[in-house]
Amino acid sequence: MSSSSTELEGDDISRPSENACPLCKGLGFVRTEVPLDHPDFGKLIPCACRMAQLAERRVAALRSVSDMDSLARMT
Repeated sequence: MSSSSTELEGDDISRPSENACPLCKGLGFVRTEVPLDHPDFGKLIPCACRMAQLAERRVAALRSVSDMDSLARMT
C-alpha cells in the first residue's frame, strides 16, 4: 500500500488544547464510575464546563426570542 498525503501522521492527530477542561479534556462529556448494574453505567454525562456553555446558549436564545434587549434601558 502506498503512502498518500491524505493519511494522518502521528503528529496530525488532534490533541486537547492546553486550556482544555481538566475533567473532560475538552470533550464536553464525562462518565461516572458506577457498578455494572447501575442504570448510569456506560452513559456519558455533560461535563460542568459543557453545562455552563449550554446555560449561556440557553440564556442567549431566550434573550433573542423575547426581545428583552430593547427593554434593558427601562430597568
